Amino acid sequence: MMSGSTLHELHDRERLRALYDREPLVAVRARSILYGLQLPDVRILVDDPDQPRGVLLTHDGLLWDAYSPDPQVARDMLDRFRPAGRVIFFGVAGSLLEHVRRHFEVIAEIPALLYVLADRSDFRPALPVGEPLGELAPDDATLVSDAWTVHDFESPAARTSYVRSCIERGPSAAVLHEGRPVSFVLTHGDGSFGILHTDPEFRRRGLGRRVLSALVEKLLRGGREVFAYVGSGNVASIALMEATGLRAVQETAVVTVGGRC
Repeated sequence: MMSGSTLHELHDRERLRALYDREPLVAVRARSILYGLQLPDVRILVDDPDQPRGVLLTHDGLLWDAYSPDPQVARDMLDRFRPAGRVIFFGVAGSLLEHVRRHFEVIAEIPALLYVLADRSDFRPALPVGEPLGELAPDDATLVSDAWTVHDFESPAARTSYVRSCIERGPSAAVLHEGRPVSFVLTHGDGSFGILHTDPEFRRRGLGRRVLSALVEKLLRGGREVFAYVGSGNVASIALMEATGLRAVQETAVVTVGGRC
């Protein structure tokens, strides 16, 4: 992934807690990856192994986090990051976007907002309505993938494979009509929730908020972080986030790069 870098690989995740605790809402994704899910095979790259001031989290073609309380430290670390090929910078902070555009070959950029349930007491659950509530099944992967309007995957087959892995790992929530999911949401590999979708003929019935509320309840019961990246122009999803008690804490973007300029 990197060559000629002065970044250092860190193996003791606990040494980063104090750093991430300085801005806990902004750092929610990193805390989910490192301490909630404890995902294996994540490369932790820091500027200083003795006293880290900034962190890059990378894995399998993803830059999951580029964080420092000091934006200049984060920019300096990105300057040392030398991807060998295509990498998706997922959730780049708005303060770093211009730097990424100047120094990397940007293939695609999708503006987003980071929404977080800051406190359990902020959660406003939906009232039960209508159709029975269940979960997504692995056999629903193609249906869910077809409803997901993202373009970061190399092929539809790769996107469907990723969706299936998310469904299998769980949790998810779905409203079922005659056994078919017509409104659903699932949990991504980093612990965020997403692919919140309701079929057009079933909209304006409160189903989207119902499945979102059900998934939030599952995440809270499991002691998980509750957060999502929502497209900046996705008015319907933003309204659902706010009605459920989540609030926007950061402007971000998903940026696909082909390497350095």
